[in-house]
Amino acid sequence: MDAVYRERVLEAHIRQLSLFKELDEVEFSKLREHVELVEFESGGVICEEFAQSDCIYVIRSGVVKVLANAWTEPANGRV
Repeated sequence: MDAVYRERVLEAHIRQLSLFKELDEVEFSKLREHVELVEFESGGVICEEFAQSDCIYVIRSGVVKVLANAWTEPANGRV
């Protein structure tokens, strides 16, 4: 995909999100400096539970499954 096109699509998508709709142009420009488009393979891990992060992910398309305590044994044999 052409880099300029990707940037335009990404900016348009961000502007439509209710989380960022109230930002003025200066605030939006500051935010935009830190936004990047990241793609994940099907079945890939976006982040792991309890891992510290310095970012947020906005799902633009696709389906995401969230698992909590996926690898933890049930307490006292209870599920």
